[in-house]
Formats: sequence, structure tokens, C-alpha cells
Amino acid sequence: MNRCAPSLPFPPPLSCKRTRSLPSSIYSMGPLKGSFWNCILVGIVVVTWVYRPCLVRGFSSSASSQDNPYGNYARLSRRVPVEQQWLLLEEQLVPPTNPPLVIDSSSDGWTEQLLDPTLPTLARERNGWCLYSTRLWLALEVKCIPYQTILVEYHQDTYDGSYDQDAYHRLPSFLHEQQLPLLSLPPNPTEWLSGGTEDSSWELLQKIEDAFPDCRPLIPPDNNNTADSSMQDAAAKAYQTALPTGARSSPRAGWLFSKVEGYRLDALPRESFERFLDIAEETIRGPFFAGPSLSLADIVWAPLLERYHVQLPSLHRDLFLLLGSTNESQSRRWPKVQRWYQAMMTVPAYACRVKGDAVSWHKVLSREPWWPSPDLWHPRDTVGPKGELYLTTEECSSQLDQQQQQQQQSTTLWKAYSEARHHMSPKGPAGQAALLILQNRAAILEDAKRWMEEEGYGDEQLKNNDLNAGLCAIVTRLSNMDNAGGGDATLSQFEFEEESTTAPIMIILLQYLDSRVCVPRDMGALSAAALRRLNATFVGRKSQN
Repeated sequence: MNRCAPSLPFPPPLSCKRTRSLPSSIYSMGPLKGSFWNCILVGIVVVTWVYRPCLVRGFSSSASSQDNPYGNYARLSRRVPVEQQWLLLEEQLVPPTNPPLVIDSSSDGWTEQLLDPTLPTLARERNGWCLYSTRLWLALEVKCIPYQTILVEYHQDTYDGSYDQDAYHRLPSFLHEQQLPLLSLPPNPTEWLSGGTEDSSWELLQKIEDAFPDCRPLIPPDNNNTADSSMQDAAAKAYQTALPTGARSSPRAGWLFSKVEGYRLDALPRESFERFLDIAEETIRGPFFAGPSLSLADIVWAPLLERYHVQLPSLHRDLFLLLGSTNESQSRRWPKVQRWYQAMMTVPAYACRVKGDAVSWHKVLSREPWWPSPDLWHPRDTVGPKGELYLTTEECSSQLDQQQQQQQQSTTLWKAYSEARHHMSPKGPAGQAALLILQNRAAILEDAKRWMEEEGYGDEQLKNNDLNAGLCAIVTRLSNMDNAGGGDATLSQFEFEEESTTAPIMIILLQYLDSRVCVPRDMGALSAAALRRLNATFVGRKSQN
């Protein structure tokens, strides 16, 4: 994306005016009156008096800028018009390199002619729910291949199997008769290959590897004592053996619920999930499935194991996969799976972009259309009664997200991920969250206003200028977090009181963003974690005041 604003000089504080009244003593200088030195002295005094706020602010900010290079901006921003603040943020945050092409298939005015025929193109389900879409996405990201994306809304994923016919016909023609995900590879950009089954998904992963063998190989070398391609193939086949039987098809909530009529809101039996995890435990040959390094086998297993980590303890009491949970004896049953999760968090492309977070995976289970609202009537012979989730969203976040570990690793992971992707924020995951909000601020403000109306906020909080200023303040805070020691969002009491006029609307907008953001649809897990930490900080400050 090109920079949206020209270079701007940093504006002086509006308090630096030449119309301040001067002390009367300046005009009575005794013996120096009328002399050359009188003129010099009067000039020094006048300049010092007029610009004393600027001098004080300059000296104090120079000391703090060593710790926070943007600390001066945080103070001056309240004296600058909001639109000018946005221009300054664009200058600071928007990278000079355009991002790869991403097309929303539901938008008007796009054609296949927009696609670069020399690059791979992935047409995938937009939210990051589809297992097969996530596999291809993760493979392209890990190999760091430049590629184009077509985001498609999956309209067939409802609890009763229905879908929106009108939305279906708005899809591009080449998507009508084929199953997501679809991949085109040069030199045949018009040939769309479907990866919507286990076999076809595995074939497309191998095609990506064959087309780009020199980009971060994902097939282990043969004749290696610890890992080879035969181990990889065996691990991929073991996945198909491990999949629970009796599950209904779903891109959004795959391999979770019964396909039996009348019981389609019932989770599969606990034994089905335990068998899946037992086979995974037996298959893993090192930190990764095929040995010491990431391979295509990990790409196959990762999407489902990731969401099982959050969703299984929500569907079956104490079915925790990781140590440190409330049920240590249960989680100790799969120590290799535990180490595999830890190893995957060292893969920059996975941790920074493709991985979801606990809050988002929990919402999949608790929101329409998969688990309809309890006040809606559904005949027993159609879907069955809605069950109970054993963990709340807050419990999922606190017990399963391991945010402290993410925060400690985030700087190193982000540096490794962004150094070859010049369209990403070099500042860090919080800076990337700031960049994404900045680039989409018009749509965010419009949606935030609708959300606030639904939540019952009054006209006083819905003023457009206040919302714009509040969102700008959030972006400013996020842009500074990566510079403050690993993403520390802590505000001093003085800072919070100093922002008292902006803080109330910031808190409302942070709560909106926290509730609306979907990972990995909107941003990566590390960026979302920074946004959620900022929300928790301001909400905590509000409760203390």
C-alpha cells in the first residue's frame, strides 16, 4: 500500500502563541533602559517567556524519548486536529511496500484480470475456519512464497445445512462448481485445483512443494536417521485414521458434532476425541510429527489440533490437552502433543499470522448459526437441544491462550516473520494491529457505531468526532506498545488522568474491538493479544477510578 499522506513537519503545540501577556517588570529595566544590552536582555526574556511551555516540554520529552521515542507524540496529539493525527500515524505506520493482492469475493467490481498470472492464487474460506483452506494458507506462509488471496464467505456452514442462494450466485463463476479451497499455480493461472478432501488436500500440499522446492522445504530429506519423507507420509496417513467417525461435515466446526438427525448439536463422544489424541501421541517422532523440523505432516495436523486445544475442554469437562490445566492427570496423558504445541509456537508464520486464539475458537461454539440461541425453537428430529459449554470465553482466554509465553516470544517471532515481508509493520505485533485498524478505520467506525447502538449507548457517546478521536488514540497506544518492553501496555495513574477526556470513548471502542475481532480472520494471534491486553489495561484502570 502506498503512503497516503506526504511528509509533514511535526506541528508545534497550539499553546506556543505570541499573544501571551508579559510581566510588567520587563518594561522597567533600571540603568539598562535604552541601552544596547537592554534590547538584548529584553529579547531574551521575551523569547524565554513566550516559549517557556515548549522549552519545558522539550526538556522533559527528551529524557523520556530514550525509553519511548513516541512519548512526545502522545502528549502533543491532544493539541492536534484528529485528521492531522491520522496523517501523522500513516507516516509512521504504513510501510513503503504494497501488500500482496487480497480480493474479497463479495465485493463488486473485481475480475480475474486483476490477478497476476506469475503468482500462485489461493481462494480460501475467509474466516480461517476451514481446515483444508488453513493447510494451504499455512504452507504458503511457512515457505514465504509471494501469493494472492481470494477470500470467500462460506454460506453453506449452518446447523441445518442450508445456505444463502443469493450469496452463492454472487460468487465468481469459477467458484460455483468447485469446493474450497482452490489453488492456481504458475504457469497455469486459469487452472483451479480443488483441495476440499483429505486426498486432494495432500496432493495440493505436495504440488506447492514441487513448484517451490527451494523455498523453506517442507519434505524431510531421505536417508536421515531422525526424519525422512516416509515418516512424513506415515504421519499424514495416521491423521486420516485418527479422525473421529460419525461427525457431520463443517468448515466452521469440523469433527466436533454428531451427524445423526436429532442430535446434530451434540458433541461427539469423549472417547472419539481421546482416540484422536492417542494416535497423535503415538505418531509424533520429535518436537514435530516427522522429527526435528517442520514438515507437511505438521501442516496436515495443525488446524484441527489447534482448535481441539480450545474446543474439547469446552465440550467435555476437563478434557485438557496441555499441562498447566485444571486437570493435570488428564493433560499428562499426551506429553508429545504438549511438546508439539510448544514447537509450533516457534514457527513464525504460524504464530504470527495463521494461528487462531482461544477467544475466537470458543466463539465458534457459542454463536449462531452452529449453536442457535436457546430461545429459538428447533424440533428434536432436526437438530436436538443445545448443550452446555463447560468453559466461558474468559476462562478459555486465561487458561488456554498462554499469553505470557506469547508476549515473551512475540518480539523475536515477529522480527523473523516480518523481515522478509516488507508490507508488515516492522514495529511488532502491536504495531501491526495499529496498522490494520488505521487502514480499515472508516469501516471500523461505521460498524462500531452500529454496535454501540445495539448495546444501548446514548447519543452522547455516538458523536462521530469523539469516536474518530478515540480510535485514533487507540492506534497511537498500540503503535507505542512494541517500544515499551515487550508490549507493556501499563499506564501510570498520571497518564490515565491526563487522557480522561478521551479515555471513556477509548474504553468503549476497545471493548467493541475485543468483542468483534476474529483471529485469524482480522489479524494474527500475537497482534490480537496486544489489542486484548490494551483493552484489559484500560478496563482495569476504569475499575480503579
